[in-house]
Amino acid sequence: MRFTHSLFGPIVLVLLSIGMVRALAQQAKHPGQDYCVDVSVTSMNPDVGLTTFKDWGKLSGMKGSTLGTGVRNDSLDFKINIQVASQQGRFVAFVSVVPNEKDKKTKASQQKFDLTDLRAKSYEVARDDEGRVYQISLVPRIVTYPLPRTFDPRAFHLEEMNFSNSPVILNDKEFLGTVGMGGAAVASIQMPGVGDVEFSLLHLKDAQPQGQLEKGVLTIHHEKQVLVISNVTNGDRHQILEGGPFQVWVRWKSAASLEDQRRSLLESIAEMKKKAASGKSTLSDDVLQRIQELDPENLPRFITSGARSPNPGEVVPAQD
Repeated sequence: MRFTHSLFGPIVLVLLSIGMVRALAQQAKHPGQDYCVDVSVTSMNPDVGLTTFKDWGKLSGMKGSTLGTGVRNDSLDFKINIQVASQQGRFVAFVSVVPNEKDKKTKASQQKFDLTDLRAKSYEVARDDEGRVYQISLVPRIVTYPLPRTFDPRAFHLEEMNFSNSPVILNDKEFLGTVGMGGAAVASIQMPGVGDVEFSLLHLKDAQPQGQLEKGVLTIHHEKQVLVISNVTNGDRHQILEGGPFQVWVRWKSAASLEDQRRSLLESIAEMKKKAASGKSTLSDDVLQRIQELDPENLPRFITSGARSPNPGEVVPAQD
């Protein structure tokens, strides 16, 4: 519906009948294409020009719809009723103009428009003493609608977890870093000296129910270790899952020791310093400076992460 905001200005009334609802119900049952018509009422004084143009509102209808609009101001007061129908295989609109008793300028009229050829139709409805012409336009078009599909929650990929700079906390005291990955039906985190952990909301074979996801926080309990990852969203829309906690299936394996990681890091650092000395390094000066300042005896713990889709046959079939 559209109304002007001023109580003293012109008022446009747009009324949609139950016929529109019936038309929409029919389109839900029968997929394909159908006719629709866009109706607009405009006015303009052609002797003055575009500055006098006024759009009085738009509405649309399909077969079976009854639409209504009208104009009311100091000199004119009339209603326009449009019945949209199918008649002998043709797409038609019956338009009637009904003036109020006080409106002596607008003439009552009834017209039928065949819109099957998709050609726009318009005609003059009324004209006031100032030369303003009121016109109704009907523009037919084709709408396409699909057949309603059976709801499938898998289409939203809610089993996929998304991590955006998600903090990883070990045993409620040690901050291991952050992870960033998306679309992780099966996610993994490699933590030297702690474990190589793979987890999923799907029931993976050879996995244990050692974790849970609730309100964006994923918690895994493995022996004496507690791993907490926050800022976890799910699905294509990256939403926080409601209604939890949800079971998380975990595979926890032993990982490389901190000493192994330290040895590997020292080898990498030595190689990078060697390239920098020979002028073959592609690293920025800032990064090279940070490498030079690293304490070999107090290297940080580095974690890595990954995401993948389940392998064929990896997920335990759901029980009915």
